[in-house]
Amino acid sequence: MPRIVEYIISNGMNAEGELFRVKKDWVVRFVPDVSLVGLNIRFFINYPGPGSDTFDRSAYRELQFINPTISKKEVDCFDNYFELSSLSVSGSFRFYFSTDGSAPAPPSDGILNNSIAGSGYITVDPHFRGKFGGSGSPDDERDWDLDGVVLQSYVSKYLGPFDEWESRLATAFEGKYNMIHFTPMQNHVGAPFTGTTNFTHLQAGSSVVSLWLNPALARPAREFGYRKEV
Repeated sequence: MPRIVEYIISNGMNAEGELFRVKKDWVVRFVPDVSLVGLNIRFFINYPGPGSDTFDRSAYRELQFINPTISKKEVDCFDNYFELSSLSVSGSFRFYFSTDGSAPAPPSDGILNNSIAGSGYITVDPHFRGKFGGSGSPDDERDWDLDGVVLQSYVSKYLGPFDEWESRLATAFEGKYNMIHFTPMQNHVGAPFTGTTNFTHLQAGSSVVSLWLNPALARPAREFGYRKEV
């Protein structure tokens, strides 16, 4: 059985600075508090629909009000909730709701439409799977969640030529880190190699991202690039 968690929503709420974390495969029930009793609530969220893993920040869908009572009568509304299940996509997702039965436009740049009675966010933690050991057997694969990430960050320009990296990264392997982060390695266009700047550059009037390693990381007469793993 999946774990069920409740998120209490209230009239006029703005949870912009609050963090509500859940894990994949959990079920979230958005439960109205007493300030919403008797109001015509409509609830919208930009979490992808069932069977979809494509996220569009501006695409909101409506969740239906669930009445779990035996009578199913409208007056028996104190246990009603909106349910979000089948959490298969990780990330941060926004929700909002109205109390007058309307379907207002989504919030824009932090500005709430007058018809929006409340809004907030949920964060679905990522789930990782990796191989431990060198046999290549499925038995070597392990699962861990965000709380289990042990990360080592490296400033790429201090690692020297690319073909020397393996020995320098061995300490992270021997130290049982399970994730490595590198500062950007691409070749800067018209800028010094700081190893920490954004790699979107303007070339010939268009925005491009360099796919070549900085020359400082390569040996003379050798080129390194990137390949896309399918």
